[in-house]
Amino acid sequence: MQNFIGAHENGDPAIALWQDARRRHDQMDAAYRHLSAVLRAQPRNEQAIGEAQARADALGQRYEQACDEVYKLPATSLEGVLAKLHCATQCIRDILPEGADPEQTCDIELRFVFALERDVRRLIANGRRSMSRRRSGVTSRNRETSSSATGKPARDVGTLDGAGRVT
Repeated sequence: MQNFIGAHENGDPAIALWQDARRRHDQMDAAYRHLSAVLRAQPRNEQAIGEAQARADALGQRYEQACDEVYKLPATSLEGVLAKLHCATQCIRDILPEGADPEQTCDIELRFVFALERDVRRLIANGRRSMSRRRSGVTSRNRETSSSATGKPARDVGTLDGAGRVT
């Protein structure tokens, strides 16, 4: 998953919890890959398989607990909402067969989660672009196109009186 949010940039605790859950997911995923490798390489070594299985399961429980914490904590920002949505979409992806497209495989209720994630990501990106333009002094007024863009002075078109007529 992309790291679109820095916990230091936003005081929303949901972001820090999501980052912890993401870290735990990576650890769990690596442990299950290791278990698969042990099963292929040592199919009769019950001790090695048992140890790998126990480690993967323990990391899976820690990941589940981290996700539960993210779920229970109210987000205090739009970025926090997106962090919670990322956590939700990862949980959905985890239950699907590898390579399955969740938006094609899932029921409509789960597809809504992916749509919400896209919408929130877009809203945050638009908000950041808008903030960036404001900081750099670019406003919609500065970007107006008028006849001055062609090098000609703008023509006075008059003003509207109270009845909506140009005077």
